[in-house]
This record gives sequence, structure tokens and C-alpha cells, in this order.
Amino acid sequence: FDKPVAPFQPAQLIKQFRLLPGKPFSRRVGGEDAERLQDWLIRQHYGQARVDPPHEDRETPGNTVKLTYPITIGPKIVLVVHGAEEGKLRREGLLPFFGESGFDEALVLQAQGRIKTWFQQQGHYDVRVDTDEQRTDGQLVLTFTIVPGPVYTLRQIAFQGNAEIPEAKLRPLLKTSEPNLLRRGSGRLVQSDLDADLENLQRYYALSGYTQAAVGPAQVDRRGQDLRLVIPIQEGPRQRVVKMDFQGVTSLDLAALRKQLPLQEGGGFHPVQIGRAQSELQSHHDL
Repeated sequence: FDKPVAPFQPAQLIKQFRLLPGKPFSRRVGGEDAERLQDWLIRQHYGQARVDPPHEDRETPGNTVKLTYPITIGPKIVLVVHGAEEGKLRREGLLPFFGESGFDEALVLQAQGRIKTWFQQQGHYDVRVDTDEQRTDGQLVLTFTIVPGPVYTLRQIAFQGNAEIPEAKLRPLLKTSEPNLLRRGSGRLVQSDLDADLENLQRYYALSGYTQAAVGPAQVDRRGQDLRLVIPIQEGPRQRVVKMDFQGVTSLDLAALRKQLPLQEGGGFHPVQIGRAQSELQSHHDL
């Protein structure tokens, strides 16, 4: 190895290789051994370990090859969890930095998001997940501090400002919902789901011709152990399709085709719908 491998012994690491001294040389196996050793180090909680394919020094008289592996062991990752059971977090797949991908700051942020989402799915909408990193004695101590907070039930969802599009058309666009025995996860307010819901509503308004519509930010009211979610909407002006003309249509049932197109006379207009209408027309023409 090109650098010291403490706290391991070189022989301990070489045991992870398939290509051992005295065996026939294979560049492919040597490269695979680098990946194999890196994976093994990560499983030992050295999540920042890096092993690159070896450098080759050929000795012509003896027809031998000396392999030198560039290696970085890095610190051992030590996890400390306050406010939750570490084993439970592992079983739920909430700690991605202990997987084969190794350890980096992006995975720590991903773990924070996963933990927050999981606790909110259990009703802890106000959960806090803080992290801290300390390096000492060849270790990186990563501390997660979780404060779940109280359990809430989402009792009401209200729209404000939707003058032209009725609530009955907006509600099916939401993953977030009040308690419903037939709907898994209902009655819980999860921020990641809510953010996706607001984007979905914004997209629906835009495709319906309300290109200047503004959806959100959502308001969350706490009433004891109950939550009330208010989604403000500013619809703005609507662009409409006044008239649709077709040229060169000879063999298609135009009246029936019009009913299937995403663009309708009197309906909302968005440039994206033109492309969809063209694709629909092309599919019927190909038939």
C-alpha cells in the first residue's frame, strides 16, 4: 500500500484480495480487489475509505509484477443517537451512510430528511433532527439528536382563494389527507409530501391556463393535538383556447378526436398541451 493503513495491519487487508502473491497476474482482478477492499473497509464503518486500482511495477527478469494500491483509510465513523433507538433507525433504512455508498455530508443530510419524514409519518410533525460531528483519535463521532415532539392528527384541509377551480378537483391532487381508514398514512402531516402537493397544485393550475397562479405557502394551525392545514391560492388570469382548427384531416373522425385531446375549445391553454395534442394526433394517424 502507498500509505500506512493503521489501525489495520497490511496482511489483514491483503486477506480481502483474490489476487495474492505467487498467483498469476490479472489486471482485471487487481482492479476488482481495490473495489472489494474499499467495500470491506466501509462495512467496518470506515465510510470515507478509498482504494484505487493498483500501480504496476514490472520486473522483466523474474517475469513478476509488484502491485501498489493507493489507499486512504480515513476515520472510523462512530454513531451516537439521542432521542431514538439506533437499531430501529437502521431497520427502517434511515441511515444511508452505513451502506455501501460510504460516508459523506450529502448522506448525512439525506439521513436527516429521512428521519424527519419517518417521525412525521408517525404524527410527530414538529420533530427536530440535529447533527453534530467531532473528530478525535482517528474517529469521526456523528451525533444525531432527535426531539420528536407531540403527536398530532391532521383534522382539516382548507383551500383559500380558489374561486374558479372547485375544491372537489383539487383534493384528489393531494397525497396529504384527513384521517381515513381506507387510506394509509392519512391524518398525518408530512412536510415532504406537503411540498410535493403544493408543486402538484401549481402544475395543475399552470396546465389549466393559470400560468400566473401562486399556490402556498401553506399555513399550519395547531389546536391541541389537532392540525388544520390551510392552502392559499391566487389564481390570477386564465389563458383559454378560443378556437382550434385542423388542416389536412381526411380519414380521421375529427369530432371524436377533438374530445380526446388535452386542448379543448373554451378550456385552459398551456404550451405543453400543444405537444401533448400533437402526440395524440400522431398516435391516431399511425393507427
